Amino acid sequence: MTISVKRFLYLINILTIVYIIFTVLFSSISIRTNYKNLNKLNYNIEKEYDAILDKYKKIIVLILKNELPENINYFNSVSSAAYGLPPINELRFSESKDTIVSWVSNITSAIECHNSKCIKVFIDRKKILDNILKNKPWGSSEIVAIPIKKVTLLKISANSFLESHKNFIVITLLYFFILYLFQSIFLFVRNYRLTKLNASLLITLDKNKQELIKQSINYNKLYDSVLFIQELSNEYSPINHKRYLHRRNRPNGLLAEN
Repeated sequence: MTISVKRFLYLINILTIVYIIFTVLFSSISIRTNYKNLNKLNYNIEKEYDAILDKYKKIIVLILKNELPENINYFNSVSSAAYGLPPINELRFSESKDTIVSWVSNITSAIECHNSKCIKVFIDRKKILDNILKNKPWGSSEIVAIPIKKVTLLKISANSFLESHKNFIVITLLYFFILYLFQSIFLFVRNYRLTKLNASLLITLDKNKQELIKQSINYNKLYDSVLFIQELSNEYSPINHKRYLHRRNRPNGLLAEN
């Protein structure tokens, strides 16, 4: 691998790390901003929701104080004309003030009393929300209940980010796919070359090993021959040496007699 290729790969990896950091920061900041905006929107919706319930209570007090007709049709006509409120589902009379707001099923309630006489009305929460959200900005279509859990708000924020930055997400995924494909091909080619080089080295090593074995066999034969020669010299050399000493040490007379 040349130095220029190494530098190019290092540069690509550094740029990829920078891009990943940028992507994570950009995504987290965007989702967090959306979450704050949606949380603020949700707070305002809850305030308007409570304000609408207060308006229903005002109408109840108005009817009780002025002894107006106590029926659903009249109540709905007054609430629509006075405040533009959605129609109620049910109207009940009681002598005591129970829980003002009930979260049973999809129905909420409002109750007010005057002179020991109480009226309790039941309204579909979805109708109230539709009345509030018809002029609200983005994300309001995701709000289907009050109050909204923080997890739901975070999910809505993430979905809004994904919806608003589709092109950015597609480009990011495409970039990582191309980078993965390029590195995979490069590593495959590099591994193929190394495999061929390794096979060549193994063949050379095997040849050298066979040559060394042959040389070792020849050396062993030579060594055996040398040992054989040394054994023969050790066998005959002492005898000749003893005869030479014996002749050298004889007296002159004996030599003459012989």
